[in-house]
Amino acid sequence: MLPQALKMSGRSAFPLLRCADRWVDVMPAPASRQVKTLEQMPGPSAAGFIWDLFLPTRTVAPISCKLEGRRKYGPMWKASFGPILTVHVAEPELIEQVLRQEGQHPMRSDLSSWKDYRKLRGEGYGLLTAGGVAGVVRSLLGKATCCRLKCGGRISSVLFESRIGCLDPVVPVETERFIQSINTMFVMTLLTMAMPQWLHRLLPKPWETFCGCWDYMFQFAKGHIEQRLEEERQKMARGERLEGRYLTYFLSQTGVPLKSVYSNVTELLLAGVDTISGTLSWSLYELSRHPDVQTALREEVLSVMKGRSIPEARDVAAMPLMKAVMKEILRLYPVIPANARVIPDKDITVGGYLYLENHTLQQCIFKFDRETACSLVIGRFLRQINQSGSKQH
Repeated sequence: MLPQALKMSGRSAFPLLRCADRWVDVMPAPASRQVKTLEQMPGPSAAGFIWDLFLPTRTVAPISCKLEGRRKYGPMWKASFGPILTVHVAEPELIEQVLRQEGQHPMRSDLSSWKDYRKLRGEGYGLLTAGGVAGVVRSLLGKATCCRLKCGGRISSVLFESRIGCLDPVVPVETERFIQSINTMFVMTLLTMAMPQWLHRLLPKPWETFCGCWDYMFQFAKGHIEQRLEEERQKMARGERLEGRYLTYFLSQTGVPLKSVYSNVTELLLAGVDTISGTLSWSLYELSRHPDVQTALREEVLSVMKGRSIPEARDVAAMPLMKAVMKEILRLYPVIPANARVIPDKDITVGGYLYLENHTLQQCIFKFDRETACSLVIGRFLRQINQSGSKQH
């Protein structure tokens, strides 16, 4: 009634009431009226989403789906795949709303098919699938990483102080199969999560392929772990001093059950296979397209290293251009193009929509990272790094 009365009065000659009329028109409605439900959120039909996801012509289907979803539905949209309902968020301001409401302990989306495999095979849960020994593993992983960085270690060096041959002229067959198993497993993860367990009996191929990939990944990791532990046992038999700078050694010395060692090392190994290699590959690609940046970066490295071949942490701190280049590469080519989160204990409001607890929120990092620029822009990060360095000094 008040807005109507003000509007009627505003048509009179009194200027004050005309101002009140305009104020009422722009005054926001109560929050309860503005909040929409997920049913009102735009998005593709289940059939349309499946078609887009598995269309044979798409070489990078998940990324293509997110770019097309942003174009069709705006900064937020929903997509259903079997029992999985995912809300996609593709705008920095909206992702900020998610991050500010998710609490002190962010939770990943539940990889149910990963856990189903471990129950089926009797394997332990690792850093990516459970939090049982997560604190111990994080602490020891940090310790192992620091030790290995001093001698130029890779992920396999950090885990069991050996290399798996990815940089050899001829990559070992078992390593090639391990990498392919990871790729296939990730492709099959979404499909197996969407399939109810009773459907595995009618359509067994996806689940069998998924389990076969995990079987080989565990076999590969266990083989390297057993090899290192056997070497330790032989040293003990000879009365030699045990000394190691790798995660398997730290875990075995801490008394973590071998079952947990297997699962954590397997999950860490799969997580580290293409993170560094992918980032370095895109770095070399972009540097080849920007020879001026490449020349400047080379001069910076040579001036800091002064003839040494292996950098230390203090050397990296003295390379602002290196930091800026890596930040820009990760902006253009993020290791993970989307980051899924679950709010388990409360409902939140994002972008005017009421988001219910235990649904998956997917942050479309690849999309909004490229809204600033789709090519290499070093200056912004370089200014931030230089300003940060000047404040510290």
